[in-house]
Amino acid sequence: MSMAIWAGGPDLAKQGPKARGITRFSDVVNINAFIAARPGRARVTYKTSRLAGLWQLDLEDLEDGERWAVGYYIDGFEDKTVEYDVYIKLDWGGYVDEELGRRLGRTPYVIWPRGGLIFVALPHEHEADVVFTAPRVCGHGDILSEPVFIWRDIVGRFRVLECASGLYKFEALDELEGWLNEQKRAEEHGHDVIYWLEWYVIPGTISGEDEWSSALMRAVLGKRNPSPNDVVELVRKHLTYL
Repeated sequence: MSMAIWAGGPDLAKQGPKARGITRFSDVVNINAFIAARPGRARVTYKTSRLAGLWQLDLEDLEDGERWAVGYYIDGFEDKTVEYDVYIKLDWGGYVDEELGRRLGRTPYVIWPRGGLIFVALPHEHEADVVFTAPRVCGHGDILSEPVFIWRDIVGRFRVLECASGLYKFEALDELEGWLNEQKRAEEHGHDVIYWLEWYVIPGTISGEDEWSSALMRAVLGKRNPSPNDVVELVRKHLTYL
């Protein structure tokens, strides 16, 4: 998984936009969770606070209301400014500006994967003023080969990023175990099997300020196509001593 910060195409390079590399664990997870959930229509809102020098990027599923936040929470700041508010729709290869596509008949991308990165360009790729890049963890095309990550957050909850479907939260191990038993699986050699080709448990706890690359370095790879018990055993080994 690439940790490069910039890999813009010709249009982005010509515009010379401000590029922001997304590297915090929670931010990388949230932008990839959006890609994993694959909402048909969504909203991208970019807000800034000049006094605090902070920014917030919100991704919202317009169909079920689910939201993923990237950056720092600044909604309560008096000088909060909404820089961009763009409606997008899922298209081949990424998300396009819905209004421009309807009005002009062209479909400039706002969010799209390229190589090992996910790009977010505002207002869109052809007139980019701000460009975010994040490591591309999810959205590689083959659902069966999408990776899975399991960890505990700073308050002790179990979290799962399943790139084939989305981001999940469990308050206790028995909740996680129940979810594992509900996953689509088959029986092989007398054992239930979850079709996970690549899945990891990340030992310790992860806070909002941890770096994605640092967490990934200590991730423990599980065996291919595990049973629910296999997953629980690895989770117990690395995540239940806290």
